Amino acid sequence: MHQTHSLPYCLAATLSCIWIASAYSQQPGDQGSQPRPISYLLQVKPLLAEKCYACHGRLKQESELRLETVGLMLSGGESGPIVKPGSPADSLLLERITSREGDQMPPHGEGSPLKPDQVQLLEKWIEEGCNAPDETVPLKPSDHWAFQKLAIEEPQAEGSQNGQKSTATGNPIDVLLAKKRTEHNISTAHPASRQILIRRLYLDLIGLPPTQTQLDDRRPTIEIIDELLKNPQHGERWARHWMDIWRYSDWYGLGTVSYTHLTLPTTPYV
Repeated sequence: MHQTHSLPYCLAATLSCIWIASAYSQQPGDQGSQPRPISYLLQVKPLLAEKCYACHGRLKQESELRLETVGLMLSGGESGPIVKPGSPADSLLLERITSREGDQMPPHGEGSPLKPDQVQLLEKWIEEGCNAPDETVPLKPSDHWAFQKLAIEEPQAEGSQNGQKSTATGNPIDVLLAKKRTEHNISTAHPASRQILIRRLYLDLIGLPPTQTQLDDRRPTIEIIDELLKNPQHGERWARHWMDIWRYSDWYGLGTVSYTHLTLPTTPYV
């Protein structure tokens, strides 16, 4: 008797489940049936980096063409834009990667042609509109600040006449430093006297202080420098420096000292 009463409830529940499942399966826009859009960052960019960046990247730009960003592709090179969003048939990129003639990309001998599935990937991405996030264009090495021409303006050197600053010219490095000191309000020491400059030359070039006679030398500074550079003591002074860097030693640190083993090969080298 109890089973007879429960049967209608079970039948109703079963029919409800069937109706819900049928209605859900007929809903338009089922997410499971929609193909996923091509991911530029995960699929397109790695492929272009592997196949194209060697000749069309920041280090090298054949035909003035770079492919690191969609913006660069749209700007194109000597042949114009390389892609036309939404129109694979009009995109030069697909034309070149599918060609088997002399304009094939990558060129013969410089890389393997793209596989059919890779070509289809790029074709689908272009058809979808070349969707990609905003990207910063990587700088070429030649764009680095260290390779830019230095623009030096006429600096204001610290003057001592009535507290006014006077213009100064000279070595470009001195001009640049003077400009930066002025910008940061840094004062410099007064120019060194001739005797102090001579003393610095002797200590720098031969490692020995000058005599009083040498301090009173009235010859042009360039002649004093040439004389010191030709002095054997100049070689000795800098040989000591480089021998320290080379970690020169007359002895291994074990056993008896063997001067001939280390001194002969090393001394002529230094």
